[in-house]
Amino acid sequence: MTTGSTGTINTGALLRAGGIGLAVAFLFSICNNGFSYVSTQMTSTNDPSQAGVGAALAFVALCGCCLLYLGFGGIGALYGWFAQKDTPILEMGPTALGGALTAVAVGFLAGLCNGVIGLITGVSQFSQAGSLGGSQTTALAASGIVGLLIGLCFAIFLSAGFGAAGGAIYASVRGNKPSAASPAM
Repeated sequence: MTTGSTGTINTGALLRAGGIGLAVAFLFSICNNGFSYVSTQMTSTNDPSQAGVGAALAFVALCGCCLLYLGFGGIGALYGWFAQKDTPILEMGPTALGGALTAVAVGFLAGLCNGVIGLITGVSQFSQAGSLGGSQTTALAASGIVGLLIGLCFAIFLSAGFGAAGGAIYASVRGNKPSAASPAM
């Protein structure tokens, strides 16, 4: 894997796009889990006004989750943008592969972060309610770990698809046009 040659994965572009994508995905994960936690706390009360706000926050968290997955396409396109700065000629196949690899790396790490945060907040919510004993907390944690693994599988496959699509679309739109960073030949 060399940087800047055609037909291979551009590792510099992968690291740059992955770093930016990971920062954005972590922010989305923290915000989505925060909205979910607050909405659960608000809907568990008997006050109807708080329950309405809690339901709205749950909807915002759901929309944020969908935007996060669509953002993997943006990560694939971002890989193409960084790759074109090093290589003025983009090929669709390697750009789609690079976008998919970048998005999978980000999707795995963000899914792991999101799952661990969700597991911690879920167990803490039930523990605060005082409704769980020792064995029930263990069972809840075990089911959360299984959910984490299933969520990671979804994150990997969806991020690969959206990342490859973003990289391929960017390469097909930009094609062999020189980027602003490269001089015209």
